[in-house]
Amino acid sequence: MKTRRLWLLCLVVGVTLGGLLYHALLDPEPSYDGKSLSRWLDDLYSEKKADGFEAAKALGKIGPKAVPGLIEALHFKESRLRQPIISFKEKLPAAIRDWLPTPRPSNWCRSMAADGLGEVGPGAHAAIPALMDALTQSHYQDGPCAFALCRITPVSGKTVLAVSKLLESDDWRYRLGIAYCLGALGPAAKPAVPSLIAALDHGSADLRGAAGPALWKIGETNIALAAHIHILKTDESYYRRGSASFLGNLGTQAKLAVPTLLELLNDEEADVRQAAREAVRKIDPQAAAGIHDKFVGDAF
Repeated sequence: MKTRRLWLLCLVVGVTLGGLLYHALLDPEPSYDGKSLSRWLDDLYSEKKADGFEAAKALGKIGPKAVPGLIEALHFKESRLRQPIISFKEKLPAAIRDWLPTPRPSNWCRSMAADGLGEVGPGAHAAIPALMDALTQSHYQDGPCAFALCRITPVSGKTVLAVSKLLESDDWRYRLGIAYCLGALGPAAKPAVPSLIAALDHGSADLRGAAGPALWKIGETNIALAAHIHILKTDESYYRRGSASFLGNLGTQAKLAVPTLLELLNDEEADVRQAAREAVRKIDPQAAAGIHDKFVGDAF
């Protein structure tokens, strides 16, 4: 009887091991840089931010097979005991505190998951509903989710509208990032045009400077051109110079800007004058002929 049970146990163990080996051989877990998919997914929850950044990059390299795990991480919710445990740990001696684990922070983990999905790119199309849902869950992660959506195509009008609302974010970094993302989408971002036009009157010069190029890339050339001519008159020299350079790169399409650029040849800042001269050269070589700057030391 004992022998029979022993044989039965061996059979069960053998079948189990055989099944695992069969699965591993036919569908091995993907890996990157010597580390398996599951280990990279674990690193998304690491207390060390550097681990999370590295994991997001690595999971992007693994590609679509990492998407289910990334979506799961996007929905991760931290334990209600996290804050009480952290408070308790802070009261302990350092020697003991360092050995005790800390519950995973949900916002950070979800942000890293969004970054990972963005790194996957078009192969993460299945994650679009989860990313759209996550946009409404936490301000902390709305930027990463929006950036991820902009990198995953095709993008629907609904997605673009959701992303464009973040132009109103209190965080200037998100505002700039969203403007750049919308511009990168090109004509697909047409639903965002009203929000970008509104951004041209924003109190932030950074956002105004980013909205113009985005509108140009989307196809709203006349609006973008008018916006950049207006920026040429702003008080911030950095944006005058940047706008002049942008218009110069448009070549003959920016001829309407030439009169304002010619006025900038008398700008008090040498780098602005230089950018204006270069822009006029590229846009209208005939207008550039014979120009003399009143500031000594500026060679045309």
